[in-house]
Amino acid sequence: FTPGEVTAFLNQVMGFDLSPADVAALGTRTEGWIAGLQLAALSMRDRDDAAGFARSFSGSHRYVLDYLTGEVLRQQPPIVQEFLLRTSILEQLNGPLCDEVAGNLETTELARSADSPTPRFPDTQSILEHLEAANLFVVPLDDQRKWYRYHSLFADFLQAYLQRTAPEQVPKLHQRAAAWYQGHGLLAEAIDHSLLAGDFDEAAQLLEAVAEATLMRSEIATFLRWVEALPDELIRARPILSLYHAWALFLAARPIEDVLTRLRDSDQAGDEVAGPMAILHAFLAAFQGQTPVPAGLLDGLSPEVPFLRCLWAWYSGFSHLWLGDFEAASQALEQAAEIGQEAGNVMIAVTALCHRAELHLLQGELQAARRRYEQALELAVDGEGAPLPIAGMALIGLGELAREVDELQKAVRLLQEGIELSKQWGELGTLDGYIALARVRQAQGDAERADQTIADAERLARRFDATELDDRFVAAHRARLWVMQGNLAEAARWADERGLAAGSGDQEAPPEVYTSRYLRDVEGLIFARLLIRQRRPQEALAVLDNLQPSLEKQGEWAGVIEICLLQALALQGLGRTSQAVTALGKALLRAAPEGYIRLFADEGQSLAPLLRQAAAQGIAPEHVGTLLNAIEEVIPATEIPGLVEPPSERELEVLRLIAAGLSNQEIADELVVALSTAKWHINNLYGKLGVSSRTQAVARARELHLL
Repeated sequence: FTPGEVTAFLNQVMGFDLSPADVAALGTRTEGWIAGLQLAALSMRDRDDAAGFARSFSGSHRYVLDYLTGEVLRQQPPIVQEFLLRTSILEQLNGPLCDEVAGNLETTELARSADSPTPRFPDTQSILEHLEAANLFVVPLDDQRKWYRYHSLFADFLQAYLQRTAPEQVPKLHQRAAAWYQGHGLLAEAIDHSLLAGDFDEAAQLLEAVAEATLMRSEIATFLRWVEALPDELIRARPILSLYHAWALFLAARPIEDVLTRLRDSDQAGDEVAGPMAILHAFLAAFQGQTPVPAGLLDGLSPEVPFLRCLWAWYSGFSHLWLGDFEAASQALEQAAEIGQEAGNVMIAVTALCHRAELHLLQGELQAARRRYEQALELAVDGEGAPLPIAGMALIGLGELAREVDELQKAVRLLQEGIELSKQWGELGTLDGYIALARVRQAQGDAERADQTIADAERLARRFDATELDDRFVAAHRARLWVMQGNLAEAARWADERGLAAGSGDQEAPPEVYTSRYLRDVEGLIFARLLIRQRRPQEALAVLDNLQPSLEKQGEWAGVIEICLLQALALQGLGRTSQAVTALGKALLRAAPEGYIRLFADEGQSLAPLLRQAAAQGIAPEHVGTLLNAIEEVIPATEIPGLVEPPSERELEVLRLIAAGLSNQEIADELVVALSTAKWHINNLYGKLGVSSRTQAVARARELHLL
């Protein structure tokens, strides 16, 4: 069946009410096999949790097990039955591999005791060809018919049957597979089978051999899956493996105590790992606010080994960036990218290029950032051209750029793909993706999904305990969403907790650590935006005037553009229109060549009058037209005197429903939106009308002739 036919069969013919995700899960598990779907439907028929069953359906379920046992396996010649069971442990099959794993099939007890003559097969390759010709659940993987795999349900069934009838064979079969893969240089597969065989010493030895290359390819999740399948005492007894485990834990944003425990286990490794160990200590020190690195920590390192040279170059670029030395950081990151490419260290090369792109973003250079991310994306592939996990970092960067230039659907696709890939190398790498995706959802008018997405970022930041900066960063972006949603009370509470309202800000971080200063600037811009929405423009200007000199000195022109934009809105609130247009013009002249859109459009209708006046004065008129389209003008501000920002068309619709006496839930039902989205529109409306209740909103709207 095609996916559409799977849906029709399960939900229309069989009468289930499965979600698209659950239908897709069953379609994937059965690979569209119609009889398999019928068996799944029979199995689900009397279950309360049909959706949960759909997600867990396998070849070990009763109807599938009975069908495949009676109608498929027992109909085969004994030698084929034995072949199927022995090779079921393999994810992929070819003749030589099956020869090694299956062994001499004709001497098996099953073959000797068969009543009927056993057909002759010269080798296992001929059995594979026989299975394909008989359409017996094997799928060719190449045009030469050398490699095959079993249908996933059939493989589940065979493995369950083997485990039930001959469990003592399973470890031996995995050992044979591991030996074959190791002999052919396929160490990843050898590790998998060694672990399944319970041969942990062999697996640990292989892991040490592949650890460096695996980390260099950013396959962090794979390495952690392997090493964490080993007994803990075995890891502790191998200092080199302990060190690589520590690095993987750090890159995956696991608890710092776990990283330190593994580092202590690796202390006895000697000079062989002194360099990587020292650099990991340096990263940990930086995350804990000890920047520059404590004296003597990196003394005596000899960066001759490619892996060590890459780590050293990466740390050098990172530390300069951490300290805010953009010029030195740029040079060091360029060098790290080059060294990474030369050494085949894709993770370092891609990470360095993405950090370089982030520098371009800070400097307001969107197009240069795009080129860096695209360069990184081209590098982040394996030998067959498939994206490696580290590609997620570049995809998230490109998604953020797509959001800024108002390509919102493209941004969603890039960010979701980037988040999923990033989960395979280090979950902390998804943090920027969740923040950007939340902003996209907000720009799409979907406040509920924006809140859900930023909540994912909050949970992730709480789990990473190396630094509190990530928690503050996410909290700031949550506050930004509150401001955009009109939830000014929550945003004000955040500002009070951060000490922003008192003008003190956060003084915990040492002044030389640039990252803390950058975060305070982000918080300051959000606070200024809040003050403008609270109709406190003079206070907003004071905050912005305090921020501007350091950003200009640092060359952070993205921040300067935002400051000029917010100054324009604050000056407009004071009635100083001419000065407001001048400030907006400064922002436009820097922003237009780079294609900034959402930075302006997210401010909504309040910006429209100033944009028109700027265009009338010949300031970036074409780009202003693009911005006005993105803002989706509905009611010209000049037609509604007394409002800083006019209601949108949807907010006017909400206003009419409020006046008609509908409850929040009834409004949500009428608009066919979630209750939280309806509340978001109502809060926005209250903010624009300057009221705090339904009665006040209706009265104010009648004064302004909006009803």
